[in-house]
Amino acid sequence: MKKDKRGGTNKLVTINPFKVGEESSDYWIGYIGADGFLSTKKYLIGLKSKDVNHIERYKTFIGGNVKLRYEVNSAGNTIGIVNFGNFDVYHYLLQLGITPRKSKTFKYNIPLNGHILRGHFDGDGSISQNRPKITTGSLNFKNQLIDYYNSLGIKYSVSQKGIDIWDIYVMKESRFKLFQLLYTNATIFLNR
Repeated sequence: MKKDKRGGTNKLVTINPFKVGEESSDYWIGYIGADGFLSTKKYLIGLKSKDVNHIERYKTFIGGNVKLRYEVNSAGNTIGIVNFGNFDVYHYLLQLGITPRKSKTFKYNIPLNGHILRGHFDGDGSISQNRPKITTGSLNFKNQLIDYYNSLGIKYSVSQKGIDIWDIYVMKESRFKLFQLLYTNATIFLNR
């Protein structure tokens, strides 16, 4: 197949920073899987966050001369935004399961690990009723996460909100096991 690189010739990012199996790479793959996006019209990869210091770390990870923009959202919060176009990185992320319009169909095409899950948790996770939870609109990812928790012996419960939104809670007796998985020797995570 001949590559059509229109829209993916951004010279600011010349190498793929994502290398599966490395902590920072796996973490950012998880974070993009939760909160990032791939454009449907060009080879654009985007990530934004209200945690401006964190998005600055992402910019450093991506490397090159990628620009960090700031916007103020309707709630008055400052948002940091990093977008870049790169044909090869775009298609690499597609192979990993990060696709345009992924919210209802998302599933990682690589095995989950603590770093990927920590990135995903920082994007789509929270603590509710003293229990960590991840919310998803993808039945595929819900099942993948449940399978992963089962393989580790992590107890969980699932609550369905609406037609196709699920909260996957880690039960109180498994919180410590989850936190060990996510944070033992971790060097990158949301400071809050």
